[in-house]
Amino acid sequence: MITAGKRFLYLGIFLAILFGILRARGSTAWLVPWLLTGGVGLICGAIYVHPKYLTTVFLSIIGLVIALSAILLQDYNPKWLSDIVFWVRVFFAHVLLSFALLRLVKPGRDPADID
Repeated sequence: MITAGKRFLYLGIFLAILFGILRARGSTAWLVPWLLTGGVGLICGAIYVHPKYLTTVFLSIIGLVIALSAILLQDYNPKWLSDIVFWVRVFFAHVLLSFALLRLVKPGRDPADID
């Protein structure tokens, strides 16, 4: 990713952890955290990825969303951990949404064709 991409990635993870901590402490706000975390995720997923790394990035994001969903479903996690994992999953699910949608609408070159 380019420098801006890394900044959005770090910002999204920071926001997800922040909103998870706030939720664990009893905050009932959901609209602003959802819009901020999801919005940064959508922007992060729309950032250019070199065609050579498209498959790797796509499979990595899918793996993250699946792993975070599996962690979230475990009953014995403390509430604070479940709240943080929920918001991190929201972030990466939105990254995956925009990344996959852009590649569906405008597919890039085949990574196998790249040297």
